Amino acid sequence: MTASASLSGRFASSAVRTAVRTVLAGASPGDVRAATKLVEELVADARRGGATLRSVELARATSPPSLRVLVQRTEAGTATGEPLTPEITEGRFVVEEIATAWGTQTHRDTTTTWAALTLRRRGN
Repeated sequence: MTASASLSGRFASSAVRTAVRTVLAGASPGDVRAATKLVEELVADARRGGATLRSVELARATSPPSLRVLVQRTEAGTATGEPLTPEITEGRFVVEEIATAWGTQTHRDTTTTWAALTLRRRGN
């Protein structure tokens, strides 16, 4: 790992963008844009359906060049039954399009969504 950032509690989306730029310092502008869009969508998803965003962790690795994102949320006490809206569907497409791999894991009332993004080597 070469760089990491951790955000917890209530924070503005500007903090997410700053954290991504800091962790990806020196990366290609395209990678920074893609990572920012990915992380913003994961954060937006974590706030849907009455859930509470707990934390966002970013970790950059050099070999292979990649970014790993972990977003944790506390689920609402009762299921909201939120319908699959166009916004949610579009968000899932964004994650599918950008992330190299992603998934979720739930333990009790906490859900962690992880995503990996392969970064281009500088100059590519």
